[in-house]
Amino acid sequence: MAKHIAIEWDSLEVRVLVASSRGGRVSVDHVAAFPTPETGSPQELPAAIGQYIADHAKSLQVPANSSCLIALGRGQVEARTFDVPPVPTDELPVIVEMQAPQQFSQMGEDWTLDFYPQKMDDDMQAASVLAAAVSPDTVADVIGICGPAALTPSRISLRPLLTAALLCDRYNIDQPILAVDILADQIELTIVQDHSAPVMRTVQLPPSGIENADSIIAEVKRTLVSAAHASDDLTVEKIILLGDKDDSEAYNALSQEFDLDVELLNPFSLTHSGAKPKNTDGIHCGRFASLIGLIDSTISETRPAIDFIDPRKAPAPPSVTEKHGRTAILASAIVLLLVVSLYLPIRSRSQELETLNSEIEAGQVFLDRQEELVGKDLIFDRYQGKTKNWLDQLVYLCDTFPNSDDAIVADFRANTEARAFDPTGQSKAPLWSIAMEVAVRDYGVLQTLEDSVRSNVHTIQSSGLSKTEEAVRYPWLTREVIRIVPGNVVLSGDDTSVTQSEAQPVEPSGETTVPTEDRAPSEDASESAETEAPETSDAGDTGSESNDTEITEDDDSDTASDENATT
Repeated sequence: MAKHIAIEWDSLEVRVLVASSRGGRVSVDHVAAFPTPETGSPQELPAAIGQYIADHAKSLQVPANSSCLIALGRGQVEARTFDVPPVPTDELPVIVEMQAPQQFSQMGEDWTLDFYPQKMDDDMQAASVLAAAVSPDTVADVIGICGPAALTPSRISLRPLLTAALLCDRYNIDQPILAVDILADQIELTIVQDHSAPVMRTVQLPPSGIENADSIIAEVKRTLVSAAHASDDLTVEKIILLGDKDDSEAYNALSQEFDLDVELLNPFSLTHSGAKPKNTDGIHCGRFASLIGLIDSTISETRPAIDFIDPRKAPAPPSVTEKHGRTAILASAIVLLLVVSLYLPIRSRSQELETLNSEIEAGQVFLDRQEELVGKDLIFDRYQGKTKNWLDQLVYLCDTFPNSDDAIVADFRANTEARAFDPTGQSKAPLWSIAMEVAVRDYGVLQTLEDSVRSNVHTIQSSGLSKTEEAVRYPWLTREVIRIVPGNVVLSGDDTSVTQSEAQPVEPSGETTVPTEDRAPSEDASESAETEAPETSDAGDTGSESNDTEITEDDDSDTASDENATT
């Protein structure tokens, strides 16, 4: 919990206020007022006040090595209100410093000057200011008071302005009022309006310090007249007498004299606690209004209107080194900004390219795999397209074979040709062969048979006709060998269209035609029965390795011997 010490003094009395802050709220811890120490000269007074505070620090609850707040009376500073040309806010200190020597007759170069804007124009620029200047001797007095008590002044402000700030912040004044503060040796009369004090008057009391109601009324009238002359719209509607029941006589006199609202206000009621401190017996409470306002502004971190510790000044012109440093910093910032503005898009594009490249690589791997699978599938399709199905061949033969009245099959054998496996399906070697003995009615039927069976993928070779006496209906017997080469056979209804897509027809090899003699009907029947079971089984096994056709030279020799015998 922070401690705040506020001090003010005049020729008859020294006032000390100790308060603490908790959560931004003011809590008064101790209030003290003691007579000004008697000294041989005015120059010794500040040191005597400071020594008294140091000697009574425990009873005053003033901690050593602390900061303190100082309030100066209107008679301890020079204050003037004057108009200024409309200039920007940062140029206003220069204008005030230029005009201040003309406004203050006693002001020297070593005086401390501060100001605050009083009136603002339509462009929110200061039209008039209240300037206050404090002499080096007064500043030395402040240091002389704080030194013996081991205190450090953190703020030095003007008492009437502190009272005006307290009333505006805590009392919520919305119209001009006249604040009357009866001190030990003087009376302060302040016109308060919109956090400013357009009229400030200080009237010295008799050396006895005892005020007279008539003198108070007279000074109030003079202040009201000054307010009327200061501004046409400055009309006071209320008079606030700062004090307690001890000032009831002055309060009654003002209430009877003026046709205005007169109020007796204890400034301690404006604190957050709103209670009067316990040790205020015999103390004039109204005299602590400025100290309460000073502590309140410090706790709320609000700058007072006038602060001689931190006066408003024009910004110092930058030195050459600082100027060059700023230029270098600005140039570096521009270069850095340029580099960043160029680097970020490049980095973003690089990241996008990296992402796209990774996606392309992943896609390429997937594409290569798909191409590999498509190639394998194509090879399989080609090979599968070059293979034949025995059922398809049987259907083909049924469609192309002559009518049963013209020809019958006496023997039928089918086998797969022996050849090396070709995974590409590009070989033109025959895949299968069909050997069958056919009995025909006449030679024209044989020619029709060969013409209808022969196609781009089917080659047929005949052994010639041999006459058979036993068979009356089919007297001519022939042996036909049909070879199937790679290609596609398309069947449509009764008409058969045969197309060759990849291979040319294989020329039939030159085999010697051996005429054979017709066999007996009993042999025909036995051979027909022999054809049905085992050889058909061989014809259906398309995936088996090649089997040689059961046509041997012995059969040919037997046929020849029979023919010679018949002849």
